[in-house]
Amino acid sequence: MYGTEDFIGTQYFASSGNSGETWSDFQFGSGADASRTELAVTAADPNIVYLLTANAAGGLNGVYKSVNSGVSFTKVNLGSLSMLGYEANGSGPNTGQGTYDLCIAASPTNANTVLSEALTHGNL
Repeated sequence: MYGTEDFIGTQYFASSGNSGETWSDFQFGSGADASRTELAVTAADPNIVYLLTANAAGGLNGVYKSVNSGVSFTKVNLGSLSMLGYEANGSGPNTGQGTYDLCIAASPTNANTVLSEALTHGNL
């Protein structure tokens, strides 16, 4: 069981191995790089967890992948596209509506296929 929390400019990822009786969490981001975090787990491999994070301006902070049930994460988005911005081609400043309408989903049949949505959309 997994969850995320954003509290006064700090992002947390939490996991529970006992149906939510107890939780362990760790700070994932803070400051200008922290605003909102959404998560996705794939039925194709429940050990894989994805995090999509927005910065305080609503732009992309990062897309992260864990292959060990959230014990550690690796940033998987590379490049400088504004994937959550207002331009469909990813150009423009790293701003957008990521603080308001942010979504990530993992394919139930392919653990390496992830879709995201904010104002514009992308296939990560």
